[in-house]
Amino acid sequence: MTEIKETITKGQAVDIADAKVYNDNVKSVSLSGDKENHGHSGVVHTPHREVDFEDKLDFVNVDINGIYTYRHDDTVFKQRVYVTDDRHAEGIQVYGYASKQYKDRRRDNEQSYFSIYFDNREQVIQFANKCLDMLLIQGETQALKTRYKDEWNGHPDALAHFPSLLEQTKCKTGRYYWDSSLNKAVEITKDTDKDILDAHPDYDTDENGNFDQSWTNENAEELLAGLLAGVESGWDNDDFNGIRVADLQTGVGSYGTGQGITRHKGKNPEDKRKKQWTTTFYYTNGESETLIGYWDRLRNGKVTRLEWKE
Repeated sequence: MTEIKETITKGQAVDIADAKVYNDNVKSVSLSGDKENHGHSGVVHTPHREVDFEDKLDFVNVDINGIYTYRHDDTVFKQRVYVTDDRHAEGIQVYGYASKQYKDRRRDNEQSYFSIYFDNREQVIQFANKCLDMLLIQGETQALKTRYKDEWNGHPDALAHFPSLLEQTKCKTGRYYWDSSLNKAVEITKDTDKDILDAHPDYDTDENGNFDQSWTNENAEELLAGLLAGVESGWDNDDFNGIRVADLQTGVGSYGTGQGITRHKGKNPEDKRKKQWTTTFYYTNGESETLIGYWDRLRNGKVTRLEWKE
């Protein structure tokens, strides 16, 4: 790791400090040769010492978020961040401001300020280390975003707590609930916690407190029967066309609430004058499968190509 150290020499620091002490203590002299009284309107001369590298040392090239940053002919926008030792206590402060000044005197100017205080070298080093840590993290974050750019949810594990379509359908029947801590559908029994039943969106009861199957539950039962039939058949038939519907990844896709299916209409490589549909199926194991055409999953779980939509 590169050592954190000063960017100026000791000699330069001495010159800056000397000029600062001088400028803080030098007094104006009146035309009569006396110390100028505060507020006198006469022509006076106040000496001021400068160093060539003062601005390079103090001012930092950053943006301050806190005031509008656009420019207009009638508005002057300024922002600065600098390091100074002007403190009542020992140490330094990082001082920043942003201002918006209007040429129209009838409008009030706007200012925004902040200060960060450092009491000693250790605090400065800690702060610098954190900044370097954040730079490293930010660089790695961008690298991961590039690596995961083709992931549906931006990270390969982002959907790990979502059920497969089979498990989700079990829960939608109202006879199961999804336990994300176990990553499985758990059957509802007389011992199931009441808080779980009250929070279950597909578990409704009648006036006697007994489970009352809804239209949504009935549709889920139909789909569940079809998925179980597909598991039994091995999927490689005209009903499912090789698509493992039970293993589709919920939480991804454009079908309904996101049940593992996306469609895209793009150029046809065989005839560039035309466009064609492609349908992609995403599975819980991270695999995906793309078929030419507009494919749909029916209520009973079967998969078919809808040529009339193409």
